[in-house]
Amino acid sequence: MDARTDSYVATLPSLRLTDVRLTPAMVTDNERMLTGGFYAEMTLSYDASIAQEKGGRPFGVDSLRAIQLSKREVLDVLAKGRQDFSTSEWRDLLLRSVGFEPGTLSDRAKDALLLRMVPFVERNYNMVELGPRGTGKSHLFQQVSPYAHLISGGKATVARMFVNNATGQRGLVCQYDVVCFDEVSGVSFDQKDGVNIMKGYMESGEFSRGKESIRADGSVVLVGNFEVDVEHQQRIGHLFGPLPPELQSQSGIGDEPLECGQIWTLSPGGQDEHPGLFRLEATEGPGSGVRVLNNPVPAAFKESIRCAEQNLYARAPQLVGDRDPRAHEFSVQLRGFDAARSGAKTAVAALIALSSALLKKSVRGGLVVVGEVTLGGTIEPIHSAVTLAELAVEKGAKSLLLPVACRRQLFDLSDEMATKLDIEFYQDGRDALLKALVD
Repeated sequence: MDARTDSYVATLPSLRLTDVRLTPAMVTDNERMLTGGFYAEMTLSYDASIAQEKGGRPFGVDSLRAIQLSKREVLDVLAKGRQDFSTSEWRDLLLRSVGFEPGTLSDRAKDALLLRMVPFVERNYNMVELGPRGTGKSHLFQQVSPYAHLISGGKATVARMFVNNATGQRGLVCQYDVVCFDEVSGVSFDQKDGVNIMKGYMESGEFSRGKESIRADGSVVLVGNFEVDVEHQQRIGHLFGPLPPELQSQSGIGDEPLECGQIWTLSPGGQDEHPGLFRLEATEGPGSGVRVLNNPVPAAFKESIRCAEQNLYARAPQLVGDRDPRAHEFSVQLRGFDAARSGAKTAVAALIALSSALLKKSVRGGLVVVGEVTLGGTIEPIHSAVTLAELAVEKGAKSLLLPVACRRQLFDLSDEMATKLDIEFYQDGRDALLKALVD
């Protein structure tokens, strides 16, 4: 035996070895045998007479079968074996491989169980599974595969889930095929924007921390429990009731101020695109220029960023005082919350986000900004102010900041909508910035 074998046997002080030996060849032939989790299947024996001896070791190891979680050629072996099975037989084999007996299941039940396995083989396939307690929802993600990670209780940190900015260490979504949150009703992060980062990742498969946009393949599975039966749950609410409010919200607009450099904005859309809600996230550091982390960068948003950047440089004293924006590098990411993806005509919000990041001041909570500024500093007209105001209410905004030229259009806004939204107007970029920032 080599040192690794001796150390393994030493962990079994109450066992006596009979004819079984954990040989170096067994370890070599089974390269994952000593690498965590399960090692081998053992058959133990018990000798009552030895148990009566002082210091006796009554338990013995009669047989040892290595457990291998995977091998390099496993896909070739599976592909070759698949040829000998019909589709129905192969489906039953897959179900048996994770502990289900298909002979007792209907076709619909089989399909439902197979659907639960999709996140293991499909990149960025996110899933919500809700049901009664004690029905084995988390078993698949805890015991079946070493490529899945279960977060018990739903507690997580941004550094562990995504990336540790201090060390550069990639998080769970980069390390595992599946990351499962057990008890989804308790999902929470150590940072207030953690849930929003996760929602953005689930939508796009990438997340931004600092200046870097990181893409990962890990699927996110949310497992939760109904406290009542399904029929009663439907009567008192909806099936997604167990989800925490942060995950049920479609807009993400809240009352609290966002972090410096972040702002909500509505794009009026265009000829081929409906209006939509976006969040801009800007950070600053040493260097120069503005870098958009979206890949690819939507052409319309690229133009808005260009206008915002040039206005920041040209009017820096009025916007950021004695700070020199040319001595800073800005990283910007556009996150969409609707079908709209272009980020068209969002330059005013982009200008506020860049200024907010440089000034280290947050934008007011619940505020959404609308408008486009040209290279020369002129505010472009908005022709759909009523539609945008109604969309702002729908998304949960408390305040809407619009170009002053939209004032007359809002006479057509219904009384009901007008009472749900605090509408303010601005004349130029500086006026918009002053009204957007927290006092």
